[in-house]
Amino acid sequence: HYPVHAPLTTQPWHRAEDEFNQIDPPRDLENKVVVVGAGIAGLTTSLTLARRGYEVHLIDRSSNPLSGASSQPQLIMYGKYPRTLNEEGKLLLQCQSAAEAFYSDEQAQSDEKFWHPIGVMQLAWNPNEHEKHQRFINSYALPKTVVSPLTVEESCHLAGIKVPSSALFFPRSGWLDTKDFAKHVLKHENIQFHPNHNITGLCFNDTRAVWSLNCEGNEHQFEASNVVLCTAFDINALLPNITFPVKQIRGQTSQLKVSNGELPNVVLCGEGYMSPDRNNECHLGASYDLINQHDQLLPLDDISNAEKLFKWLPSWRSLEDLTNNIKSGKAGIRCTSPDYHPIIGKAPDIEKLQGTLAELRVNAKSCLQSKGNYLSGMYVNVAYGSKGLTYSPSGADFIASQIAGSSENFTVTQQKMLSPARFCVKNLKKNIL
Repeated sequence: HYPVHAPLTTQPWHRAEDEFNQIDPPRDLENKVVVVGAGIAGLTTSLTLARRGYEVHLIDRSSNPLSGASSQPQLIMYGKYPRTLNEEGKLLLQCQSAAEAFYSDEQAQSDEKFWHPIGVMQLAWNPNEHEKHQRFINSYALPKTVVSPLTVEESCHLAGIKVPSSALFFPRSGWLDTKDFAKHVLKHENIQFHPNHNITGLCFNDTRAVWSLNCEGNEHQFEASNVVLCTAFDINALLPNITFPVKQIRGQTSQLKVSNGELPNVVLCGEGYMSPDRNNECHLGASYDLINQHDQLLPLDDISNAEKLFKWLPSWRSLEDLTNNIKSGKAGIRCTSPDYHPIIGKAPDIEKLQGTLAELRVNAKSCLQSKGNYLSGMYVNVAYGSKGLTYSPSGADFIASQIAGSSENFTVTQQKMLSPARFCVKNLKKNIL
């Protein structure tokens, strides 16, 4: 069942040295996977594994799924593309296309209405954005089924309200109703949800090739041959020997009271975004707070969200009208990495990896044929920032493929961009402890 990989690239540290020589776990646990964390990453990972036939145990310390940064009622699929087609742009384009297909496929199999592919319009609301859009269209050369450039008149017609500029329109994108998506996921017969379970420790049994997960108070213990940690910035509490350089960025959305027919037919994005109608309200967002690290609602953030909307959509309402009709929505703490790429894949065995790749300290171009060292059956799926809706289906598919030993959806370059070992490798090349 192992994949036939392409010939080794130079410095193949993203692959595990012993990936073909691991101990088989007990038969009753070989098909069991524990997923820790029920945010958008945990839900998509659980569903992807369940669809592949795994017995999934989804654990969260809260009483309900999506209690953290993914708790917004309307998650927007918004891709902020580089001006020119580079590796980051290729990854985002691939993940957005996969996400659009993933949610559409799941919607077709569900009684819950959670995916709304009404399209996302990115406005060229200032000269810099206009220039960025032009370079994007010229560099990416994508079909109109993926993205279309719109004139001001076309943008107004499609949006159904007056907008001030030309735009890029992504017709297959949209927004996700998080509450109904969670219901859909937890209905799957292969998924067992365990709320109010706070995992406090992990222990690996080398003889049995099994992970034990201890809960707070020791009232329950889980065992599995494979574990996926979708715990955002809490990752370092569970894997303290690795110390991922994750950081917290607070974000707050605001709810705005609206009248029937007043909102756009699509998601509008400028400096922030405005969602379509949901129960005579729309959501504005989101703040980007590097100082505060709590999820309490701040009135000043609501004012800031209104001011940002007025800046890029001044013809819609007056600033006074916006601030008078706004009320607090949701606040959460995003988890991001220093390079703003998610952290997806096998968890590294740092001590062994540092030994295997020690020569990188004196020669960053050495270790041309050296594979890496990774913890057996331990996977990391965190640091999506505000891109969880877009990136998580591809991340889930990658991890499921690694667990199954099947072909993987990311290229070698992308695997290195996302690898949980990349920070250790970077430090070794800079000779940093």
